Amino acid sequence: MIADWQPDTCTTLVAVIRGPHAATMGHLRDGKLHLLPEEALFLVDRGALQLRVGGVPASFQHALALALQAGVSLDEYLVYAHLKRLGYIVNRAGLSWHELPAAPGAAPPATGREPAA
Repeated sequence: MIADWQPDTCTTLVAVIRGPHAATMGHLRDGKLHLLPEEALFLVDRGALQLRVGGVPASFQHALALALQAGVSLDEYLVYAHLKRLGYIVNRAGLSWHELPAAPGAAPPATGREPAA
């Protein structure tokens, strides 16, 4: 998969979807797949995602820095990654995709219709 970092919402917009990960990760909004920072970082770590920041491919270290900057702690990521490797489907508790996390100082993201579960 190929995805672009969206600094205004601290999410990743997937440009090219390949592989089985899209079925259990992220959320579709307006026909586009959006990943949370920990989801994108996990896929970068597994070699299943090429993350681009400003059009330039990002390393795992850069992706980790973005996730930390977005408010995902290293411990939270490690637990997330461990559970994913065990085969669990992991979602953030209480997250509404109508209220995506915003970067500090960024304008709130535009709300979209959340897909039915």
